[in-house]
Amino acid sequence: MDGTEDNEALPAPSDGDLSIPDKAIQKQAPWNGEDQGAENWNSTTISNMPTVSPRSLTQLSGASFLKLPKFSFSVPMIFSPRSSQEIPRLQTRPSTMPSKSKKEEERHVKEYLTMVETFAARMQFNVDKDREQERKHLESQRRRESQAASGTAEWKKIIPDWNLRYNSAVVRRLWSHGLPPKVRGTVWELAVGNQAAITPEMYASIVSQIRPFVDADFSETGSEAEPEAGSPQFWARTINVDLPRTYPVLAFFHKGGPLCGPLHEVLLAYAVFRPEIGYVQGMSYIVAMLLLNIEETYSAFKSLANMIAKHPHMSTFLAMDMDKINEYCHEFDIHLQKKLPKLHKHFFALGVSLDMVLLDWFMTIFSKSVPLDIAARIWDLFMRDGVVYLFKAALGLLKVQEERFLEGDFDVCMTILTRQMKDLEIDTSTCLDIIDQMDITLSRHLSGGGIVFKSPFQIL
Repeated sequence: MDGTEDNEALPAPSDGDLSIPDKAIQKQAPWNGEDQGAENWNSTTISNMPTVSPRSLTQLSGASFLKLPKFSFSVPMIFSPRSSQEIPRLQTRPSTMPSKSKKEEERHVKEYLTMVETFAARMQFNVDKDREQERKHLESQRRRESQAASGTAEWKKIIPDWNLRYNSAVVRRLWSHGLPPKVRGTVWELAVGNQAAITPEMYASIVSQIRPFVDADFSETGSEAEPEAGSPQFWARTINVDLPRTYPVLAFFHKGGPLCGPLHEVLLAYAVFRPEIGYVQGMSYIVAMLLLNIEETYSAFKSLANMIAKHPHMSTFLAMDMDKINEYCHEFDIHLQKKLPKLHKHFFALGVSLDMVLLDWFMTIFSKSVPLDIAARIWDLFMRDGVVYLFKAALGLLKVQEERFLEGDFDVCMTILTRQMKDLEIDTSTCLDIIDQMDITLSRHLSGGGIVFKSPFQIL
């Protein structure tokens, strides 16, 4: 019994039966055109199947049948749009092959519908998950904006009486939430102070000396002799090479950008002001962070000069004093072993050294190594606590990536440390919460630079 009566194949829909999306799919179908043999059909890959867009799917199947987010996939099927209740036509064989039996056709349709339902449920789960994450993100963002607005009002009351109120426990608690962008630059300036006694007149005098070199075009050097090492022209050329590398994704610092000239000016002014330090690669990120939050170049220069004078680690790292740098690295290793023992053991087993990573992180105060919003918050607390917060931040960031580190080999760990920290996919507040959990105390000879606060009971 061959069952030929029941084995009648479903006919391919004619052009008159197809909507525009259906015609497009039918035209792309691998079984159209010349007949294909079984050998050719079996060798047809999924990439040769008709591609159905999400928009076409909802048009073909009916809005109530399947709603999908934006994605593309390939299926060897033809959908009929006449009714959302109508079973889609299935053509999985060319005309040269034996047709399906009715029983086989029904089984394939049932399997197909089960597959679609399972796929739709999975996609709906992912959509719901994404929507929930987006809702939480927006809720967190609104909460931060609300806190920033109320925080701005509080800080505007504190700033006029800074000398009386800056070291109170109230200010410390307010500071721990992060500084609102509108007052961040002002608070940074006040926190750093001006122990170096920088004046506008002093800065104007330095700028008058360096102006020809700031405005010079170094693109064509010609046959000019190399400038003397340590001269303003020497530093100007060195800085000019580094400028395009500073926050390359931000147009502010591109050639012709609004902060390109000010960045060059402040860097060269400091190199002339402190020739024993001069310009060090990476310093451009420090000044760039200042300029993103402080409008005037004089104020940015004053803050830079006083930061380096106030925080001993900065002059140590900028001057590349390796003996003292090794002391900082040894101190960090002790705290890493205490706070993250598994990670410390893993790094030791792989031979991963954090010395060069810490050099980059501490020298630039993380402004080069992590997302800009996280870097700004680290700067906020660094201005309050000094170098101890850099140790906490380094431990916290390693904690954030600990699982990835523990699963990786030497190359993976070094790639994360040197390249992928700037692409951290974590909410800023969550990251700062993890950093705050790293409660440590530095050796006395390495601590310093922060604000000494009064007892919590002495609240103004």
